[in-house]
Amino acid sequence: MNIISAQDRQGNYQPAFNCRKIDDLRGEVGCGTVKRRQAPVEDLVIDCIIYRLDTPELGELLEGGMSATPALKQLMRERDVQAQRLQEILNLYSTGEMSFAEYRTAKTTAQARLDALGRELDKESSKTTLANIPAGQSVKEAWDKADLPWRRQLIDTLVDKDLH
Repeated sequence: MNIISAQDRQGNYQPAFNCRKIDDLRGEVGCGTVKRRQAPVEDLVIDCIIYRLDTPELGELLEGGMSATPALKQLMRERDVQAQRLQEILNLYSTGEMSFAEYRTAKTTAQARLDALGRELDKESSKTTLANIPAGQSVKEAWDKADLPWRRQLIDTLVDKDLH
Protein backbone atom coordinates (compact mmCIF):
# COMPACT_ATOMS: atom_id res chain seq x y z
CA MET A 1 0.00 0.00 0.00
CA ASN A 2 1.14 3.52 -0.80
CA ILE A 3 -0.13 6.87 0.36
CA ILE A 4 -1.56 9.01 -2.42
CA SER A 5 -3.59 12.18 -2.67
CA ALA A 6 -7.10 11.09 -3.69
CA GLN A 7 -10.02 13.26 -4.68
CA ASP A 8 -13.24 12.81 -2.69
CA ARG A 9 -16.81 13.35 -3.90
CA GLN A 10 -16.71 17.06 -3.05
CA GLY A 11 -13.57 17.55 -5.17
CA ASN A 12 -11.22 17.92 -2.20
CA TYR A 13 -7.96 16.01 -2.04
CA GLN A 14 -7.18 13.87 1.00
CA PRO A 15 -4.47 11.33 1.84
CA ALA A 16 -5.45 7.77 0.99
CA PHE A 17 -3.91 4.32 0.94
CA ASN A 18 -3.73 2.78 -2.52
CA CYS A 19 -2.86 -0.78 -3.49
CA ARG A 20 0.06 -0.51 -5.84
CA LYS A 21 -0.11 -2.65 -9.00
CA ILE A 22 3.52 -2.42 -10.15
CA ASP A 23 6.56 -1.86 -7.95
CA ASP A 24 9.66 0.19 -8.78
CA LEU A 25 11.29 -2.80 -10.46
CA ARG A 26 8.29 -3.19 -12.80
CA GLY A 27 7.13 -6.32 -11.01
CA GLU A 28 3.45 -6.86 -10.31
CA VAL A 29 2.77 -6.57 -6.57
CA GLY A 30 -0.93 -5.87 -6.16
CA CYS A 31 -4.27 -5.25 -7.83
CA GLY A 32 -3.91 -1.49 -8.23
CA THR A 33 -7.60 -0.88 -7.54
CA VAL A 34 -8.13 -0.82 -3.77
CA LYS A 35 -8.15 2.71 -2.35
CA ARG A 36 -9.05 3.73 1.22
CA ARG A 37 -8.95 7.10 2.96
CA GLN A 38 -6.01 7.29 5.34
CA ALA A 39 -7.69 8.73 8.46
CA PRO A 40 -10.35 6.02 9.01
CA VAL A 41 -7.80 3.24 8.42
CA GLU A 42 -5.38 4.77 10.91
CA ASP A 43 -8.19 5.25 13.44
CA LEU A 44 -9.08 1.56 13.09
CA VAL A 45 -5.47 0.48 13.61
CA ILE A 46 -5.14 2.70 16.69
CA ASP A 47 -8.39 1.32 18.13
CA CYS A 48 -7.09 -2.23 17.55
CA ILE A 49 -3.81 -1.44 19.31
CA ILE A 50 -5.59 0.08 22.28
CA TYR A 51 -8.07 -2.80 22.42
CA ARG A 52 -5.19 -5.27 22.40
CA LEU A 53 -3.45 -3.49 25.25
CA ASP A 54 -6.50 -2.94 27.45
CA THR A 55 -6.52 -6.62 28.38
CA PRO A 56 -5.29 -8.71 31.31
CA GLU A 57 -2.38 -9.82 29.11
CA LEU A 58 -0.91 -6.31 29.43
CA GLY A 59 -0.17 -6.89 33.11
CA GLU A 60 1.45 -10.22 32.31
CA LEU A 61 3.55 -8.58 29.61
CA LEU A 62 4.72 -5.91 32.04
CA GLU A 63 5.54 -8.47 34.71
CA GLY A 64 7.46 -10.50 32.14
CA GLY A 65 10.50 -8.25 32.33
CA MET A 66 9.42 -5.23 30.34
CA SER A 67 9.69 -2.80 33.23
CA ALA A 68 11.61 0.41 32.94
CA THR A 69 15.07 0.48 34.49
CA PRO A 70 16.05 3.29 36.87
CA ALA A 71 18.29 4.77 34.15
CA LEU A 72 15.39 4.71 31.70
CA LYS A 73 13.06 6.35 34.20
CA GLN A 74 15.68 9.08 34.79
CA LEU A 75 15.93 9.71 31.03
CA MET A 76 12.15 9.95 30.80
CA ARG A 77 12.07 12.51 33.63
CA GLU A 78 14.85 14.52 31.96
CA ARG A 79 12.98 14.48 28.65
CA ASP A 80 9.76 15.66 30.31
CA VAL A 81 11.61 18.48 32.10
CA GLN A 82 13.31 19.50 28.85
CA ALA A 83 9.98 19.53 27.00
CA GLN A 84 8.60 21.82 29.75
CA ARG A 85 11.61 24.11 29.36
CA LEU A 86 10.98 24.34 25.64
CA GLN A 87 7.38 25.31 26.32
CA GLU A 88 8.52 27.93 28.85
CA ILE A 89 10.82 29.46 26.22
CA LEU A 90 7.87 29.74 23.84
CA ASN A 91 5.76 31.30 26.60
CA LEU A 92 8.45 33.86 27.43
CA TYR A 93 8.75 34.87 23.80
CA SER A 94 5.01 35.01 23.25
CA THR A 95 4.55 37.36 26.23
CA GLY A 96 7.38 39.64 25.09
CA GLU A 97 9.68 38.80 28.00
CA MET A 98 12.29 37.52 25.57
CA SER A 99 13.58 39.02 22.32
CA PHE A 100 13.50 37.04 19.08
CA ALA A 101 17.28 36.63 19.10
CA GLU A 102 17.16 35.27 22.67
CA TYR A 103 14.23 33.05 21.73
CA ARG A 104 16.00 31.64 18.67
CA THR A 105 19.16 30.84 20.62
CA ALA A 106 17.32 29.35 23.59
CA LYS A 107 14.95 27.33 21.42
CA THR A 108 17.75 25.91 19.27
CA THR A 109 19.70 24.81 22.34
CA ALA A 110 16.65 23.41 24.14
CA GLN A 111 15.40 21.57 21.06
CA ALA A 112 18.84 20.04 20.44
CA ARG A 113 18.91 18.76 24.03
CA LEU A 114 15.37 17.40 23.73
CA ASP A 115 16.26 15.62 20.49
CA ALA A 116 19.40 14.13 22.08
CA LEU A 117 17.38 12.89 25.06
CA GLY A 118 14.84 11.40 22.66
CA ARG A 119 17.59 9.47 20.84
CA GLU A 120 19.04 8.22 24.14
CA LEU A 121 15.58 7.19 25.26
CA ASP A 122 14.96 5.32 22.01
CA LYS A 123 18.19 3.35 22.49
CA GLU A 124 17.45 2.51 26.12
CA SER A 125 13.81 1.64 25.71
CA SER A 126 13.65 -0.54 22.62
CA LYS A 127 11.23 -2.97 24.27
CA THR A 128 10.08 -1.18 27.42
CA THR A 129 7.41 1.03 25.89
CA LEU A 130 4.56 -0.67 27.68
CA ALA A 131 6.15 -0.03 31.03
CA ASN A 132 6.22 3.68 30.24
CA ILE A 133 2.45 4.07 30.51
CA PRO A 134 2.08 6.40 33.50
CA ALA A 135 0.25 4.99 36.50
CA GLY A 136 -3.39 6.00 36.55
CA GLN A 137 -3.58 6.52 32.79
CA SER A 138 -5.34 4.26 30.37
CA VAL A 139 -3.55 3.12 27.24
CA LYS A 140 -5.78 5.49 25.23
CA GLU A 141 -4.83 8.48 27.41
CA ALA A 142 -1.13 7.61 27.15
CA TRP A 143 -1.45 7.23 23.36
CA ASP A 144 -3.17 10.59 22.99
CA LYS A 145 -0.44 12.36 25.00
CA ALA A 146 2.55 10.49 23.57
CA ASP A 147 4.98 11.54 20.88
CA LEU A 148 5.53 9.70 17.60
CA PRO A 149 8.63 7.70 18.67
CA TRP A 150 6.75 6.29 21.69
CA ARG A 151 3.80 5.33 19.49
CA ARG A 152 6.12 3.61 17.02
CA GLN A 153 7.76 1.63 19.82
CA LEU A 154 4.36 0.58 21.07
CA ILE A 155 3.38 -0.67 17.63
CA ASP A 156 6.75 -2.42 17.23
CA THR A 157 6.06 -4.23 20.50
CA LEU A 158 2.76 -5.56 19.19
CA VAL A 159 3.52 -6.29 15.57
CA ASP A 160 5.36 -9.49 14.74
CA LYS A 161 7.86 -8.55 12.05
CA ASP A 162 9.14 -12.05 11.32
CA LEU A 163 8.96 -12.07 7.53
CA HIS A 164 10.39 -15.56 6.96
